[in-house]
Amino acid sequence: MAILRRVAEAAGPDGRVLLAEINLPETGTGLAAADTALRVAATVPVPARTVEAVKDLAGRAGLTPTWQGPVTPVRSVVEFSPAVAGDRVPEVAGA
Repeated sequence: MAILRRVAEAAGPDGRVLLAEINLPETGTGLAAADTALRVAATVPVPARTVEAVKDLAGRAGLTPTWQGPVTPVRSVVEFSPAVAGDRVPEVAGA
């Protein structure tokens, strides 16, 4: 959170921040959830986040989503701009 806040500050009002993250599918319960948890534990050394979790984390750090690339089984990329008081959260393509 502290790093994202500093990045938002450094970007300034006209800057952009790109966050790339390993993509995790939204899972329910049962075997699908167990399969995902096992695959993540076996292949990813640190926790990965869903696209919505990345957007939430960035929002709490003062960043507003401005663009979202295609979400693949490998990764997601979301562009943010520093939030300004009164900003309206834009509709994001591909969300």
